[in-house]
Amino acid sequence: MMGAQLDSNAILSHTIDTERLILRPFFQEDAEAVASLADDFDISSMTLNMPHPYPVQAARLWLKQSHELINQGRLLQYALVTKHGGQLAGSITLKKRAPSDTEAELSYWLGKPYWAQGLAVEGARATLTYAAKSFDLDTVRAATIIGNQRSARVLLKLGFVPDGLICVWSRAKEKEIQLQAYRRVI
Repeated sequence: MMGAQLDSNAILSHTIDTERLILRPFFQEDAEAVASLADDFDISSMTLNMPHPYPVQAARLWLKQSHELINQGRLLQYALVTKHGGQLAGSITLKKRAPSDTEAELSYWLGKPYWAQGLAVEGARATLTYAAKSFDLDTVRAATIIGNQRSARVLLKLGFVPDGLICVWSRAKEKEIQLQAYRRVI
């Protein structure tokens, strides 16, 4: 499928069902639920770009920027919604630098009530399976902040392997931080 690109309309309408989740596109109406879940220091402290506090306006901006990247063919993003209860639990994204790239970066976050249930692995596994066929990927990268053992376990369960340490500037933390990089060939 070299060179194939997923139509942004297909991305904005595609859903994936797993055992316990529905992965669906985000809508602007999700902004309040995103802000409610993301406005937790324990979550933001383990992400690169999620500020704390996390107001509804930040969620709206994030959703708007995400839709722009989807329209450019650079982002595959899903809201993780529980099948039982229909609650937003978090987000899974695959982001390319350019639409033609065959490498993407995986990122995800879950609201605290959904931690330690295997939902990140379940959602990411389904996203990676879909992306391998429809988002023209051969390699996926990810990174965790040093000390984020939960996220490291998620990546290892998904078949990622450690790929060195990197230092990056965190806009949310306004300082340079060290990350453990991971890599997985699709």
